[in-house]
Amino acid sequence: PPSPPSPPSPPPSPPTPPSPPSPPRLPTCDFAQCDNSGECGVCLMATSSCPSSGTNLPRCTANDQFDGLAPGTKCLAESNGACGLNPNLNNCNPVRDVYEVLNCEVIYPPSPPPSPPSPPLLPPPPCGDDECDNNGACGVCLKLLETLFDCFPHIAAVPQQCPADSDTASALVPGTDCKGLTTNCGIAKDVGNCLPGPLELAIAGGTGGTANSQTIYRIVDCLLP
Repeated sequence: PPSPPSPPSPPPSPPTPPSPPSPPRLPTCDFAQCDNSGECGVCLMATSSCPSSGTNLPRCTANDQFDGLAPGTKCLAESNGACGLNPNLNNCNPVRDVYEVLNCEVIYPPSPPPSPPSPPLLPPPPCGDDECDNNGACGVCLKLLETLFDCFPHIAAVPQQCPADSDTASALVPGTDCKGLTTNCGIAKDVGNCLPGPLELAIAGGTGGTANSQTIYRIVDCLLP
């Protein structure tokens, strides 16, 4: 016998209703109008039209309360400065701090991009053939000062002592000066290339003799071979 006919197909589903339109976006707040600097995500302006003294105002002291305050609402600040509020505003009646909620969206400016990394430090140039008057002993290049201008600061102040070994030499800062008091590390302590300093003058004053000149070197920033 013939097969029974297939049942009819169900009717097509009704079309999905369109989504309701999104509410219009609020204008972006002008932070110059936000007396609380837009803190806590709301723009509050100190009101210039105070309500009567008996008006019961909502509080504007906590972030979770702002969501329930419609734009244009006046609120009373009773806080210790939270959310950028001024507890000493006293703009109304005469010692109440009253703000108005502005109808705008607080959008903070993006953070500036991080600073680029500093370029790697370039190595110092190699030391010249005749640049190190101590011949690079102890791993440091010492150059005798040659001019009165370079020596002048050491007439009134005693510089650091020149190195006595490799360990003390590694702690010296290139470009600074040191005083040769020993013959270690290739130092010629009796060169006397600079005028006497406080120590020499004190010794001469105690003995009644002539003050000896100082031997002053500069630590050169260069690579030894």
